[in-house]
Amino acid sequence: MKAYISVRPSYLALMAALLLNVPAHAQWRRPPTVPMQVGANPVSAADIVGRDLDMIGLGGVGHVGIWTGNLVIEALNTSGNAINTNSLFDFKSRTRYWGAVFVDGLEKMPSQRMCTDASCSYLVALGMKEAIIQNALVIKQIGADYTVADGYISALPACSPPACASYRRPVRGLYRCNKFVVDAFAPLSNVNLELWNVMSRTNRPSMLFSSFNERGVVLQPK
Repeated sequence: MKAYISVRPSYLALMAALLLNVPAHAQWRRPPTVPMQVGANPVSAADIVGRDLDMIGLGGVGHVGIWTGNLVIEALNTSGNAINTNSLFDFKSRTRYWGAVFVDGLEKMPSQRMCTDASCSYLVALGMKEAIIQNALVIKQIGADYTVADGYISALPACSPPACASYRRPVRGLYRCNKFVVDAFAPLSNVNLELWNVMSRTNRPSMLFSSFNERGVVLQPK
């Protein structure tokens, strides 16, 4: 079993971190789902899954993770490493499940050359969805701490010459759940910076979730 940190972030700290309300420019305005409706399961790797935040009175702030194709990878307030992989059943069982959303067109984007581990031993060419998942897994391998603040520190693999002027040790990350998702999607910024900026400008999990296309919800004509 995972060793969860016993002291949760305080209400005041979390509320202070969420004071700024920067609107996201959604790809499209999804129709409102039926209140309390159980959302659809993820369908494809790099879908974003969401649920209520596990904190009384702040459930609507939300919590998000990334579907790898068989597991959810997410940032949690856990000891040792904030980046966790859990089953979809585990993710859905903790609080009210919202469903899954997807960023349209990822499968049509150019492949990306990605580090495969924290040492960046070699690069592999991966499709965009696979690159996002690989990036999330490398972040997990490097390790990260949890924060309630909106800012984050990107986990970075080691780097050696000639890629870097001198050897750089891996840099440990610092994330809240939504900023971990944003950073995992960083390969998207190489081909569609505007779309990635939509993600990065969101300052809470619920805003990130509602910025993209929801699985199981039919797009209504504009």
